[in-house]
Parts: sequence; structure tokens; C-alpha cells
Amino acid sequence: MLVAETCANVPQRPAKTFREALQSSFFAMIALTLEVQEQGLSFGRIDQWTYPYYKADIENKRLTPEEAYELICCFTVKMSELNPAFPELGTKLYGGMMSGQGADFGGVDPATGEDATNELTYMFLDACGLGMRQPNYHARISPTKSNTKYLNEISRLLCSGSPTPALFNDDVAIPLMQKTHNTSIEMARDYSIVGCMELVLSGNHFGDTDWALINIVRPLEVIVKDEKFITPSNMNDVVNYYKLHLNEQFENIVKDVWRLEKGLKEFPTLLSDALIDGSMEKGLDVNNGGAFYNSGGVQAVGLADVSNSLAAIDHLVFQKKICTWEELKIALQCNFRGSGLVSEAPLKKTHDELRARCISSPKFGNDEELADYYADIVMKIFSQILDQYKNTRGGNFLAGYYSMTTHVVFGKKTGAIPSGRMAGEMFANGFSPTLGSEMKGPTAALNSIAKQTPGANGTSTNIKFDIELMRGSEGIDLMRGIILGFFNRGGLQLQVNILDRAMLLDALSNPEKYRDLIVRVSGYCAYFNDLSPEMKKIIINRISHKSI
Repeated sequence: MLVAETCANVPQRPAKTFREALQSSFFAMIALTLEVQEQGLSFGRIDQWTYPYYKADIENKRLTPEEAYELICCFTVKMSELNPAFPELGTKLYGGMMSGQGADFGGVDPATGEDATNELTYMFLDACGLGMRQPNYHARISPTKSNTKYLNEISRLLCSGSPTPALFNDDVAIPLMQKTHNTSIEMARDYSIVGCMELVLSGNHFGDTDWALINIVRPLEVIVKDEKFITPSNMNDVVNYYKLHLNEQFENIVKDVWRLEKGLKEFPTLLSDALIDGSMEKGLDVNNGGAFYNSGGVQAVGLADVSNSLAAIDHLVFQKKICTWEELKIALQCNFRGSGLVSEAPLKKTHDELRARCISSPKFGNDEELADYYADIVMKIFSQILDQYKNTRGGNFLAGYYSMTTHVVFGKKTGAIPSGRMAGEMFANGFSPTLGSEMKGPTAALNSIAKQTPGANGTSTNIKFDIELMRGSEGIDLMRGIILGFFNRGGLQLQVNILDRAMLLDALSNPEKYRDLIVRVSGYCAYFNDLSPEMKKIIINRISHKSI
């Protein structure tokens, strides 16, 4: 009877209770998904906008905290029913059937900038431990404002093996949003996360955050094969030629984006218009620029691979003179195969030996100056290229650094590169170092990442730990220290996988025993059994550098 009464009232009429608020938002999510044929929508700061309903219910004795928590758990389970149908290619690019409905909690108050956690914050946080793949819960953290209890509860949950929530740094995100969108500090403080990790302003921003994922490694392959590119005299020549080819690549992509955007203008989205501030005031559909804030997200895939390659060229060709540019080109064109010599005595090197030198060159993720420097260079190049263009709604294209599972597919279609990566091998995942290159541990990797200026469309930083390191109170203290250390140094986003390698290997062989096993793939979580055999092995190898 209670369900019928709730559904008879919302969403036709305004919600009056906490139960009705959750039910109304769920109906709205279904309707929006049907209207735009899209996954990766967001409930926004769910602990903040539902709190007045909860507080009124408690004060009027319509609800107990235990009943509220039960409703949150039911909401979480219900969200996991959403399962988009992907074509075969989609399952490769977005492994695990990602649906990406986001919900955020924690963070700071828009008006005061002080800690905004409330009773519901902890209930939604606790619901992350249910082991559901949806919604994609995000915990906003301010290393200077968030309270110790909140940080401890997040650390405890992650140490228990939960792959959610993903963590976002208010102290970095807020000034980034304010500068990017030229908005007030109050509005920037109220930012939300869409889908996996894309940052948007709440309620008045049509971000269109996932327009394209770009293989930024491809220009390296082009350079190697381009006979017009004369032998470079220094690294400026290499970097400038890389920038030229990346710009040409994006020119082709942006033309396709414009075509798609123009096509969408013919299909009004009336529900979206009603829910996003600006459309009613302007009399324009959101696809025609109705929102007060407009942007488009473009993701760079393969950042660490490019920075590692530029560092290797600088290290081997110009600094140490281990080989010449032409010798390196030949080795790459041969995919490091063959026994022919590529250098004269006394520095004779076979292709295999030269590849070993490439692999041992400085790598992003080890807190080393050279590779971290080139990561900064590549990110600036990518942002400068995007800044040249506007979308058809008059907004900017914003840089993002996440890959879903495209780093696997793009890698299969890309040849050998100077980092030592051979043709067909996968790229680095998101903003993280390449698999197996973190030779100085996770804190060095996080130091390398924290040095970089994050993309305004979001970044995906995956770290992994052996479950034995995270046992008991010492593990919780260690996790809290890692989070605060990374965020105090300027890291924007962090997601953690703490799993038992032996258990994952057993799940690989006996999937029927692990139907409810959830793992973090990229900026989202998925059932382990929903992943392709190849992606399962990648997840296992991510936990430990010992490959299978």
C-alpha cells in the first residue's frame, strides 16, 4: 500500500518525504535515460538534497534512521537493475556493461565552504559495502575540511575490499571548476560528478562529458613512419611534430563531433530542458545551448605511454646517445624484432637489447623528473589543441584523462613505441602509470600524478594494494594517510582496488562461485564475470605485477 501511495504522488506532484524523494529521483532517472538513450547520468549530491526530507521525517516521527538506511539500501539495489544493451564493439570499449549512474556524498557546504557531511552521508557511504555495481558512488573529500570520522569510515570500507566509493578532492576540484567555468565560488563548491569521474556544475550545466576518447599514442606511430620528418636535432623538433599530428587527428574528430551535435539539435529533450536551469529562461533546448553552462568532454587515452616514449627518446637519443633517431625508427618499424645490429661498436645493440634500454628509461609513475616533465608537456599540448575549438552550443572542449577499457582496444591497433611497448600491447589505464612500470611503489606513482594539472573534465587514477597490507586498524590508518597525502599534494581523483589475487584466480577458473564479485575497472565498477577473459586477466595483473 505504501509503495502505491508513493507512486501515486510522485513525480506528478512534489515529494513530501524522504521515501518520495528517492522514488521521484529514480523515476526521473528512468525517464531521462529513455529520453536521451544515454547511460552515465547523475543524481548529484544525493546526501545534500535529500537531507531536508530526511530531517523533516525524523522530526515528525514519520521515519527512523534505521528505516532511512533500509530505503537507501533498497535504492542502491534497485539502481543495479539498470543494464544497458551494448553492441559487440561497445562491450570491448566499455567492458563490464558500464551504466555509470553517479551519486555523490560528502564534501563542503556551498555557502560556507565548511564540512557538509550529515547523517545521510554515512548511510550512503555504508551502502557502498552492499557489493552493488550501481550507482557509481563518489565520495567528495576536502583534506582541510572533512572530519576524521568520515575519512576513517571511507578508509575502513576501502580496506574491506569494497571498490567504491571513488574519491574526489574538493580542494582541487573547486578552484578548477571556478576557473574553468568563470563562476562563483558558491556554485563551484556545489559541483557534482557525472558518470565515472567527469566534473560538472550542479543543475545548470550541460557538460556532454564523454564526446570522444582519443588515442593520443597514434601520432608517435605516425612520426616513426613519416618519411617527411627529417632527423630531429633536439627534443623540441620531436615534440612539435607530435603536436602537429595530434592536432590533425583532433581536427578530424571535432568535425564528427560537430556533425553529431547538429543532428541532436533536431531532437528536443523536453524533460532535460525542464530539469536544467537556463533552457526555460532562454527558450532553448539544451542541445541548442539552453543551459547556462555548456562544455564538451574529450578524453586522452595513453598519457603515460606518450610521456614514457618522449622521455625514452630524450634519454636514449639526445642525452646518453645510446642510439640514433634512425636506429630507433628501424627498431620500432620492426616491432623490436630481428637480430640486426642498430648501432656501431662499441655500442652495438640488437633490437631486443635496444628495447631493454627503452624499457629501463625513465617512466611516469616513479616520481622521476624526466618522465613527469613530459607528462606535463603532453597534457599542455592536449589542452591547447582543445582550446582552439568550440562545440556547437558555444562551449569549450575540456580535457579528460580516463580510458574506460579503450586502452586495451586502442593498444591492439597501435604499433611499437619508444617506451618499449610492442605493437598490440595495451596502453596505460587513464591517468595511471603503465602496468608494471611502478618500480618505486604506489606513493611514488601518486607523487608523479599529483605534480600534474588535472583535466577539467576529470581524471581516473587507479591504485592497487595487496590485501595483506590493509588488515586491521593499521591498514585503515595507512589508507587514510595515502588519501590525505595524495590530495594534499594536488591529486584530484583516486580509486582503490584491494583484492586477493588468489581469489581472483579462483574466480577466473570457477566463475559460478563468484557471481557477486565486484571489481573496479576504470572510473566504474563491474561484475567480474561480466568482463571479457582478457579484461579479467588485466584486472588480476593490476593487483600484482606477476602476470598470468
